[in-house]
Amino acid sequence: MEVLMSGFNYPYDEYDDDFDQDIIDLCKMIEENEEGNIYLNNPIELSKMEIVETIIKKTVNTDELKITKEVNEPFITSGGIGVEGKSIKISNPKLFTMILKLSDNIEFFPKTNGNVEMGIAFSGIAVKIGSVE
Repeated sequence: MEVLMSGFNYPYDEYDDDFDQDIIDLCKMIEENEEGNIYLNNPIELSKMEIVETIIKKTVNTDELKITKEVNEPFITSGGIGVEGKSIKISNPKLFTMILKLSDNIEFFPKTNGNVEMGIAFSGIAVKIGSVE
């Protein structure tokens, strides 16, 4: 026996475990802000962040850099990746340009400590799905 779930066919004996894990994964993606609004993290946008992080690790001098990633910060609907170091050297500009297509904003700026930082911003990380009243 097979059960049709979200376009996937699960054999009945696997259905319970897979379905339970799907529910757990979905619940992990739910966030609530200070006003009581409930948001669901967008898996496509989260995947874009993961891809960009991988591109960074393959195209810049990561052994000399500090890479940080924030999801739902500074706003619940946004996220970002920061790259900081004495210099940011891009070894594969063609691949690096994919970051421009996947992110919503990218900027380079000097820091007061003599480092340079690259900030990559993503919007639409979470979408409002309800509110607590």
